[in-house]
Amino acid sequence: MNEQKKKQILTALLLAALCLSLCGCKMVGALRGDVSNVARVVGEPMAHTKAAVNTAMDVVVEHFRKHNAGCTLDKLYYDEAHSEKDVNGPHWKEVYEADEVIVILGDFRTGDYGPNVLQAFSPNDRHTGFGWVVCRYGTRWKIKASGYA
Repeated sequence: MNEQKKKQILTALLLAALCLSLCGCKMVGALRGDVSNVARVVGEPMAHTKAAVNTAMDVVVEHFRKHNAGCTLDKLYYDEAHSEKDVNGPHWKEVYEADEVIVILGDFRTGDYGPNVLQAFSPNDRHTGFGWVVCRYGTRWKIKASGYA
């Protein structure tokens, strides 16, 4: 095989690899939750700092983006009463043995899922007041539970 033919084959392979990688990125992106226009409502927390509430919201946004393919997160809000309430007796901090616990509530929409997207929610539906229990252990924040309370 001559040198020019080898270059043509190599160029074609590189172009094919580039096209596949771009398609793959687009497909992976499509399998993420849409968090591009999330409205945040923090208000004036008494038990937590605004910085802590915003950090908890950041954790929820990242979790939603990774784990809610085909869904759109519309709004996040902090409700101090939910963060401070008891769960069958003990306080959230005792239940999760955390340094700090913040409950973030949110509203989101589900999409018209394709056959390759596994979701626990019905397609084309709206959910309001969905909650995430975000716990701080030292400097690390982690979602310990989610759902409706």
